Amino acid sequence: DISAVGIIDGYFENTASVWHKEILEALDNNISVWGAASMGALRAVELNAFGMQGVGKIYNDYLKGNLDRDDEVTVVHAPESLNFMPLSEALVNIRYTFKKAQAKGIIDANCCLNLIELADSTFYKERSYNLIINRSVNAGLINETQAKRLIIWLASNKINQKREDAMDLVRNIGHIQNDCPFEFLESQIWKDNISI
Repeated sequence: DISAVGIIDGYFENTASVWHKEILEALDNNISVWGAASMGALRAVELNAFGMQGVGKIYNDYLKGNLDRDDEVTVVHAPESLNFMPLSEALVNIRYTFKKAQAKGIIDANCCLNLIELADSTFYKERSYNLIINRSVNAGLINETQAKRLIIWLASNKINQKREDAMDLVRNIGHIQNDCPFEFLESQIWKDNISI
């Protein structure tokens, strides 16, 4: 018997991502469904009114409207044979890291804003700290000295909020019982395609 399901991340380009209706059916079957970190956080916000639980800073920032785009948490990664190693950095991690750098006095508020805006305008598959910093130097947004200081600081101070939130979900999953506040209706598409 399954009593709880945790959703952290998922594919979305080459395969169907977790379907809202799948989550709703689980909730209707008294299975507690939790989400965090990435696609899980997005689904938890989208289905919050139906009883899905959210965990972590990313979820809370989406819920409050501080984050509003899917590509905040999107990354490209290597195949299974390379342990799905990330090949880009999530914008949300970059955002939180640069804000921490500002709080620690490594960069000033204007520099932080410029770096985040540059990261925000970079295609998700290309996002990396080195690329963002190099582009910011080339655009004259920060100087070489600031860039070197930031790169040295990043070596041991990057925030991986997606990982932290995922671990928070793993630690807490199942502590809240599901109280399904809706009636699940099986659409014809649902009946034709999937059911648990």
